[in-house]
Amino acid sequence: MNQGADSERPRVNGDSGRAMLAPGPSPTPALSPPRQLAVVAIGLLLLAPLPWLASIPSIYSSSTDPALAMVSALAAAAVAFAVSALLTPAAAGLFLFAATFWTVLVGAMGPGCVLLLAALVAGSALSLSARASLREDHGLVITASTMLVAVVALYALSGVVRGFDALERLVQIPGYLIETTLRFLREALYPYGPLEMRDQRELNLLWEQAPLWIWLMPANALFAFTLMLFIATRSIRRWIRPLARRMPPFWAFAISEAYIYPVIALCLADAAAVVWEIAPLRLVADNALWFLFHLYWLAGLAVCHCLMLQRQATPLSRLVWWLILILFSGFLYGRGFLAALGLFDHWFHFRRVGARLVPPGASKS
Repeated sequence: MNQGADSERPRVNGDSGRAMLAPGPSPTPALSPPRQLAVVAIGLLLLAPLPWLASIPSIYSSSTDPALAMVSALAAAAVAFAVSALLTPAAAGLFLFAATFWTVLVGAMGPGCVLLLAALVAGSALSLSARASLREDHGLVITASTMLVAVVALYALSGVVRGFDALERLVQIPGYLIETTLRFLREALYPYGPLEMRDQRELNLLWEQAPLWIWLMPANALFAFTLMLFIATRSIRRWIRPLARRMPPFWAFAISEAYIYPVIALCLADAAAVVWEIAPLRLVADNALWFLFHLYWLAGLAVCHCLMLQRQATPLSRLVWWLILILFSGFLYGRGFLAALGLFDHWFHFRRVGARLVPPGASKS
């Protein structure tokens, strides 16, 4: 069975639902030096407009729009992933050097420039993990960690270059973004006259939730970026033959049991931070736990996808179930159920149980 195709059904002979891949790293595509230079040139052409896109003024800043900066960063990371996967280390280094030089030249170490540079690093890290055939959950954690460290380090460098206190501004950014967004929504949705009672209650509810959004913004932004990059790079890998052959299907996605220990440690650290009122420790623990929670949520979606394939659901019924899962995940208890499904799959092997429940005579490939 070609493990690179998500559409293929998992085996139903009692396997655990994990992809069986040959050990060892993926080989580098055998491109001639002129073709490698052509890949570098194409990658730089794709990256060329991104620093300007990330520097478009907005209601948040005269130098950047957070949404456009996020889109630009995602595009930069995807390009870096594809180019790094196709090139030798020397050619990939040339691409990263040229891309960094151009981004700094145009972006002048502004917030958009910082995001683009961090995305280049994160995309290259994800490419290296794919080339080394690491588990996809490890690749996601490496990508998120690399992105976070790169953003903080580069923003600190930006503070030195542009003359501001980077740490103080980083602390203020989440609150500023949420409050500015809520004020903009108030002016855009209710521009005329006094608010009706129902509208006022809706706005009050949003303002009441604002502290939680501010508190968890690092984890939410990081997971949103990582998830979108995960989806984009899985599509890219299908076009790169050495990586496509070693790409497990989505139904096999699972979280390693090794992450149970960080979850336990973070829960203990969070409890200690609450008891002794250590706000920085609680901030770090809460955001790390929220990120891991969503990784287990993604694994829960993979379990559901596997069960649909094992039951040989039609494409239309799978689409309906995916819509139900997406809507269900819009509620906290829905995400919690799917995250629990991904967590307890370590011990209960839901994919294996689903395989045993397939009716006799079903396809075994």
